[in-house]
Amino acid sequence: MWLLCKFLNGSCSYVLSKDLYKDQVEKIPDSFTSTAHYMKAFIIPLQEETHADLLSSAESLAGAPTYRILRVRKSKDHKPPKDLFYEISMEQTSGGSVPWVGDLIALTNMKLKGVDDLRETQQTYPVAFVHAVKGVYCLTASVLSSKPIEDEEDLNKGTHFAVHLTNLTTNLRIWRSLHLEQEGRNLNVIKKVLQNNFNDGGNCTICSSSKNSDAASACSRDLLQSFNLNSSQEAAVLSCIDTARCCHQYTVKVVQGPPGTGKTKTLGCLLHSLLRMRCRTLTCAPTNIAVLEAAARVVRTVADVVGYETYGMGDIILIGNRERMKVDGDQDDLLHVYLDHRVEELEKCFDPSTGWKHTLHSLISLLEESKAQRPSDLESCIVTLYTHLPTALISLEVMKIMTRALDLMRSLENLMLSLSAAEEGLEQILEEKEDEERKLHYRIKLRNEKRECLDTLLLLSQKFQLPKSTDKNTIEKICLSNACLYFCTVSTSAKLHAIRMAPLHCLVIDEAAQLKECESTIPLQLSGLHHAILIGDEQQLPATVNSQILGEAEFGRSLFERLVKLGCKSHLLNIQYRMHPSISLFPNTEFYGRQVLDGPNVKETGYSRRFLQGDMFASYSFINIADGKEEFAGQQSFKNSVEAAAVADIVERLNEENKGTSKKVGIERNRWGSFSNTQRANVALTRARYCLWILGNEATLLKSGSIWKKIINDAKDRQCFYNAEEDESLAQAITASMIGHSRLDGLLQTDSPLFQNARWTVCFSDDFRRSMARVKSVRICNEVLSVLGKLSNGWRQRQFRRRRRVVVHNGISSLLLEQYNICGLLNMIWTVDILLENSSYVQVLMVWDILPSSDIPNLATSLDAVFRNYTEEKMNRCLYRCMEGNLVVPMRWTADSWSACQGSSSEASAVQLLKSPCPEDDLSATAKAARYGTVLVGAAVDFISALNGFCRK
Repeated sequence: MWLLCKFLNGSCSYVLSKDLYKDQVEKIPDSFTSTAHYMKAFIIPLQEETHADLLSSAESLAGAPTYRILRVRKSKDHKPPKDLFYEISMEQTSGGSVPWVGDLIALTNMKLKGVDDLRETQQTYPVAFVHAVKGVYCLTASVLSSKPIEDEEDLNKGTHFAVHLTNLTTNLRIWRSLHLEQEGRNLNVIKKVLQNNFNDGGNCTICSSSKNSDAASACSRDLLQSFNLNSSQEAAVLSCIDTARCCHQYTVKVVQGPPGTGKTKTLGCLLHSLLRMRCRTLTCAPTNIAVLEAAARVVRTVADVVGYETYGMGDIILIGNRERMKVDGDQDDLLHVYLDHRVEELEKCFDPSTGWKHTLHSLISLLEESKAQRPSDLESCIVTLYTHLPTALISLEVMKIMTRALDLMRSLENLMLSLSAAEEGLEQILEEKEDEERKLHYRIKLRNEKRECLDTLLLLSQKFQLPKSTDKNTIEKICLSNACLYFCTVSTSAKLHAIRMAPLHCLVIDEAAQLKECESTIPLQLSGLHHAILIGDEQQLPATVNSQILGEAEFGRSLFERLVKLGCKSHLLNIQYRMHPSISLFPNTEFYGRQVLDGPNVKETGYSRRFLQGDMFASYSFINIADGKEEFAGQQSFKNSVEAAAVADIVERLNEENKGTSKKVGIERNRWGSFSNTQRANVALTRARYCLWILGNEATLLKSGSIWKKIINDAKDRQCFYNAEEDESLAQAITASMIGHSRLDGLLQTDSPLFQNARWTVCFSDDFRRSMARVKSVRICNEVLSVLGKLSNGWRQRQFRRRRRVVVHNGISSLLLEQYNICGLLNMIWTVDILLENSSYVQVLMVWDILPSSDIPNLATSLDAVFRNYTEEKMNRCLYRCMEGNLVVPMRWTADSWSACQGSSSEASAVQLLKSPCPEDDLSATAKAARYGTVLVGAAVDFISALNGFCRK
């Protein structure tokens, strides 16, 4: 195919060119003039997206799966110059995964460590497409190479490698679906979505005039009563059922299911109804997870309603890769419908030597002639047949005969055990040898049950015949041709184009808003398709697009979103049953125009939960973490250690507070790139049931001008906005994180978490900051911050344990300086000073430095020059202590009272001295003291005056 050839023939420069299709990509229109116009609009964007996938993989080569090549040989299909097929044996060396069919790999002579290895190399590595894989430990891949592998001998030495680049399977399937030259294509539904004149199936005159129309609708309503649907859910299902009955039109239905509105329940009810109608329907979704969820819902519904164990499961088929779908023994319900497992089980029953026919005839012979041994696997064979065969091949009547036969066989076995048949042998009992010790009624009962069992098995052999085939592919075709409901991913539905089976009538696409429109063309063209039902929510996550060029081209837009934009009538599920009303309020207002109602269950008082104490941890809150900082964490990812510490603290407390109970905690993370993505924000906001706590940086989010600005303002309006420092545990976690990540500069600010609720304003000199930056001991840092926190809240050491006065030549600093010992190694030097704040003079703490005892005299001498300019009144006010119990709190004086006390004397304050310019060659002692701390009190005055309110009386 052309797309594959494009990439197989490309060089490294082709792969690494970011702007390769920049001038070729055009915006995908909202409507189209023809199917040819429709298909063509996606071709160049698909090439660009495939190229972007490959470029993204190349940029992360360091972690790409890598395999050592053990052997290379030409395959039987090797036909140069085009069909360059090779068999490559390899063993895995890194990456943690095995090659898949559809992988694109590079064959190299070295382990690639990064994209630079591709840029700097002078040679062009062959690129190969994997189209078959076998083996587990020693893998053998059949590949199509981009060019002849000339040095096969060198490759066989184990010095070459195969490096995974990307997987092309889905894009190749889309490519096929976009090209009209293929025959047998059904474009009837696609023609209905080209423009805004589409038909939603509500006006079929033939169906409306039918005599059976009203009866069918009444029957549908009766069926839905058992599902307990609300009015909007029931209306959506009934509308889709009425559409599915129509064979005269081609239509598209849109069902919008906002979060928590029971979309999956509605889907399950719809599919169950279609199954009861015998309407052949394909249900698909973008991901395996969504497919499995939909299939599991239907399987449970069928099991509950049918009431005959697993009979009817054969009408449901789940198609996909076993490893990727992870269908295993833990999911018995899904194993009942999984195609690969079904074929494996039926293959045993179809085997003529050990299967159904052999075991049935053996048991009949045993009961008739008493010559054969009882076949041990007949029971499992019966269960396999009525579980895995479609009801078109095994009727309910036959199934009842089978279950009756099972009951009789078990009863017969129990009766024989009660007669101690185990010691005498089955044949002896059936020959009915005389045994005087046995009671007559046991023999009569045994004879009657033997006769009834034999008659039942003979009837079964007449009523039910298996198709005469033992071929695995034939068994698979039998299952696919006779089933009713099919489940697979949208990409996997491409396989159904190649299978000869009865046409499908309906297509249901779940999570349709997450599917690129070009990918939806794969199932929309299936043979016989009349109706497409799209279920999703365009306000939720769209499809992922790697190419930046396609950002404005609408390549990631879904058919669902385009139809809604064009005004297609949709059925809105309008009652949500998931979120507490305080959680649903904002998204309902912002994204759904207040059309979604809160269900009665979430309005109940018992739905309000408190998992942690405090208003901050009510049902809904925004918690501002002002000190977080994004840091590069490698592999194109970032981390915010402070926010992570806050989240970890909350999770730990949740675990402690709720021991012995099971609670689900979801952690969503949004990065800069997703600030403007309202759909991603909607997903994050609507997943919680009982509590939603949003942690983030208020200032950053407000500047983003995105949806998060609205979220913050809404939280403030609703009084749900909190600062993390208001919670003591969070404040401690943030502080510890900042210490651990050398973020002391953020803590040594007046508005840091450490002083958020402090009584005292704390100022720091530049020298103190520099000294702290040199401290590497976490223990010392913790002790300093602990002392600062206590000082700012009024704690002081007792007089006899407190600092000694610093006496330096009887200098004035000895009256003001306080000295606290830190861990027996250093000393923190601080004073009380006076600052002007809001027309008042207030006491503040001024921290000068942290240093060894030997350096204290030099600091004291330098500060003498500053304190010498203080008046006696100012000195007294610096030394004044205002007590509240055992706490020392800052004293405040009005500006008028201060001026009266000062009189007319001109005081040269520390602020003035520190801010006065001084020639470099004429530095006085005072200026030198000012140079010692460049910011000191002076800069602190201006800074604190602007903060308004951090000083506490």
